[in-house]
Amino acid sequence: MFGPSDCAAYLSRMGVNNKHQKKEEIKRNTIQVTIKRAILVIAGMGTLLASSASWAYDVYVSGYTRGNGTYVVPYVRSNPDGNPYNNYGYFR
Repeated sequence: MFGPSDCAAYLSRMGVNNKHQKKEEIKRNTIQVTIKRAILVIAGMGTLLASSASWAYDVYVSGYTRGNGTYVVPYVRSNPDGNPYNNYGYFR
């Protein structure tokens, strides 16, 4: 006859009722997920900061006189980054 202690021992040997292993596995998985999330957040912030430095500011151009005597009033333009499609004055 099997008693309650025999059933618990059998299930423990079979790996069905090993609470300690399950807790350790859950803890390990939680730490791995937390680390992955932290890496993604840091990478995302780095990408955002790196990209914002190149396009996020406007350039103030002082007034000047052209060679033919025409005066050009001061104005603000977008950052000169070589892309003609993200400028204020681009129209198709």
